[in-house]
Amino acid sequence: MTDPDVDGPHPAAPGRTIGAVFWHVAGRLAVGALGLMFIALLFGAGLVAYQDLAGPHCDGHRMGPADTCSVLTSRGYRSVRTIEKLNPAGTDPAVVTAPVNWHATQENIHQGVYSPAGMRDFHRTTGYAMLGGALLIALALGSWAYKAAKARSAAPRQL
Repeated sequence: MTDPDVDGPHPAAPGRTIGAVFWHVAGRLAVGALGLMFIALLFGAGLVAYQDLAGPHCDGHRMGPADTCSVLTSRGYRSVRTIEKLNPAGTDPAVVTAPVNWHATQENIHQGVYSPAGMRDFHRTTGYAMLGGALLIALALGSWAYKAAKARSAAPRQL
């Protein structure tokens, strides 16, 4: 035997319509999907921060001390786009051209060949921005988990 004042209402208590149960389940699924999205963003930002701050890289590849990197940067209407091409030690710098769909004019295009130290400086700003973004996402997730745990412990127990 149970006492409704102690145990709370029975799960199939009158007044719980099918619509209420549906929205309860849909809300939990939406919150879970949102949580997974934030976790994926956290790991993605952490990965980019690690790659940009750990050492010099070009086009996703680690650079050796004698390597260079050919870089083409275009400042368009809405964004900055970059193409990188690794030049292994002893090879001539690659010629990098902007794709036609970039709609870039000559005054908006900057080309350069960078050493490993130059590429470290080139990626440093993005690395720090991604590190800050990852920390903000981690703080938001931690706050969310703390509030959920606190609300769960304060809620009456239901069997």
